[in-house]
Amino acid sequence: MTAIGFLGLGSMGSAIASNLLRQGIDVVVWNRSPERVAPLVALGARAADSAEEALRQPVSISMLANDDAVDQVLTPDALTAAAGCIHLCTASISPGRRTGSSRSAASGASRTWRRRCWDARRWPPAATSTSSPPVPRT
Repeated sequence: MTAIGFLGLGSMGSAIASNLLRQGIDVVVWNRSPERVAPLVALGARAADSAEEALRQPVSISMLANDDAVDQVLTPDALTAAAGCIHLCTASISPGRRTGSSRSAASGASRTWRRRCWDARRWPPAATSTSSPPVPRT
């Protein structure tokens, strides 16, 4: 099964990563405060040594608290590590801020932000649900 990198293990991030683990998904976790990683490792997650390692997973999700956290974590080097991968940035950022667009283009990771989309109808690859797939937005 495809691994998911998860960055940002605050209240929401930990809850979402925990739910992914409960579904049997391989989750690679990273947080700026390392003590937030241990409870998820106890549930079966793998700890990443760096943000770059989490971002190198085929799919990664960042749930960062604010503009400063985004600047600290989604650096040009980190975005370069994610080139060719799918990254979902769910950070709580200031209105009007274009998170990572210019940084990702400069790092060669522009696909991470703009050109790739996640087809929820095909995720997870070995779906066990019998419900109908979500209707894609156009």
